[in-house]
Amino acid sequence: MPLQATLWFPSIIYAGLNQTIDKDFLKETALHWKSIEPDPEYSSNSNEGGWHGRSIEDINTVEEHLKDGLLAFRSELDKEVDFVRKEIDFPELEFQNFWININGYGSSHQVHNHPDAMLSGVFYIDIPDENTSNIKFYRDDDAEYYIPENMETYNNITSSEATYKPITGMLLIFPSWIKHGVTVNKSNKERIALSFNYGVPK
Repeated sequence: MPLQATLWFPSIIYAGLNQTIDKDFLKETALHWKSIEPDPEYSSNSNEGGWHGRSIEDINTVEEHLKDGLLAFRSELDKEVDFVRKEIDFPELEFQNFWININGYGSSHQVHNHPDAMLSGVFYIDIPDENTSNIKFYRDDDAEYYIPENMETYNNITSSEATYKPITGMLLIFPSWIKHGVTVNKSNKERIALSFNYGVPK
């Protein structure tokens, strides 16, 4: 019988453009929150500079004039996450939280993952130019100690990292345990992104 391949423990990342989410509304919301909380007490272990908004677990707690727009955003996010979780045979998931990051020149995010969630992601509200930072995903199985550094090409099996260059409207969804980080923003313009988590109902 010929050899048959079976993938075990693969990493998977979904990426695409979403034309339904109201990017202008989310940008206005991000700048509004930054204006009223310029130095928020909310912090993230991964942040290196930039502005990190508070975690929103319940949209009913936000200002009244923002609720409808944020509920519409979450409804679209629910659809995208449900598509992914069905594709990879995850259990039913529910929204946990989201937060907004605004990164100016020199800001970045250390390598991290999202404990207590199953699917996480990021929606790029405003990427003003190609000099803003990329998001990188890293394998976590020590394969880098075994794979030669002088290979001519690397593929999904042999690569130790995967880099995505964000553009406005891009949506990424991935299992929450995949380690990832954000490179230094080399643009003088602000990069606005929204991160989120989904987990099993409690």
